[in-house]
This record gives sequence, structure tokens and C-alpha cells, in this order.
Amino acid sequence: MRRHLVAAGFKFAPSAACEFTAVAGTMRGHADGIIIHGPDLAGAYVIYPLIWEHKALKATSWREIERDGLEKKHFNYLVQVALYQMYLNVTNPALVTITNADTCEWLHFFVPFNPERAQAWSDRAANIIVATRASELLPRGFNDPEKFPCKQCPHRERCWT
Repeated sequence: MRRHLVAAGFKFAPSAACEFTAVAGTMRGHADGIIIHGPDLAGAYVIYPLIWEHKALKATSWREIERDGLEKKHFNYLVQVALYQMYLNVTNPALVTITNADTCEWLHFFVPFNPERAQAWSDRAANIIVATRASELLPRGFNDPEKFPCKQCPHRERCWT
């Protein structure tokens, strides 16, 4: 997708500009790109620079986002973009691209910066890091160890025993 955007006239910042660290280096992130210049888009008022984030999702998730939007179906991606915007200090609306992994169709849309969301989730991450360093066990996010997020969590055994 990045090659398509470059071929269309978009210019990206160097990869190193897309990285951030916070909470004494414990929280880190890397945006897929920062677009620093690009063509005028008919019907869209675009301000550069802007964060670019790309996700490839199976057809079911892609259709859900197309129908219901990112906030309803994949809120975690909105949080991710908000944190990138805040920590990389690129607060113009971000461009999010979703590729349908089954059909290669694309969705492109802009996500405005939400400073309250970014700060709340940054604070949440910092609290988790502080609690982990103090060996404190925070309340579980889910009440069922068989839920998908719990099954994937590296702390599942400690949390549920």
C-alpha cells in the first residue's frame, strides 16, 4: 500500500521519525508512516503532516468497519492512532487504510485527533506499567479465561491461578 501511495505522489518521513518511546522507554510504538506531503485530494481538506496507519483484516472485519466504522468494531486501532498522534506530535487527522486480506479491497478514511482519548489511554498504560513494576495484579479486563484476549495474553496463567 505504501508503494501505491508513493506512486500517487505522497511523500513519507523517514522511518525513524515514526518511532516513539514513553514511560522511561517501557511504552513504545511505531506508526506505519508519517505523510509529509501529497497531492490535493478532491473533496478532502488534508493538512500535512499526518500519521498513516495500515491494517490488513479478514473480509468479515473489513465489512464490519465499512458498515459500522472503526470506533464500533476495532476501537483498539483508534486508540493506537491517537497515541501515535500524541507521542509523535502529529495531531492533524490521520489517514487509516484498511486492506481486505481476502479480496485486496481498500478502505481509506481520516481519523481526527482526540486528545482526551490519547491522554486517557496513555495514563492507563502508565498505570499498568507502574503496577507491573510493583508486582501488583490489576483487576482483570475479562471475566472468562476462555475469551480470545485472555487466551492470547502472556500473563494468562498468573492472572487466573
